[in-house]
Amino acid sequence: MYMHAAGALSGTYKASTNTNFVIAVQIEHPNAVKEIDAICAEGINIVFIGPFDLATSMNVEFGGEEHEAAIIKILNRCEM
Repeated sequence: MYMHAAGALSGTYKASTNTNFVIAVQIEHPNAVKEIDAICAEGINIVFIGPFDLATSMNVEFGGEEHEAAIIKILNRCEM
């Protein structure tokens, strides 16, 4: 829903904002992989994985065993 800023002052907008938002996060760092349970605990609708940034921040080979294990950990948590 697109709304001009002036429209945000209406009662309808204010009443519906908490139910009409989508919250998305992107996982690109090993600390985020470690904390994936806490990150996804409540209210997250979408989790994106930044695979190249994740491999770089982990200092591992893209597509290597450690990289794949991290991605699988994220995917398994998101299937809960």
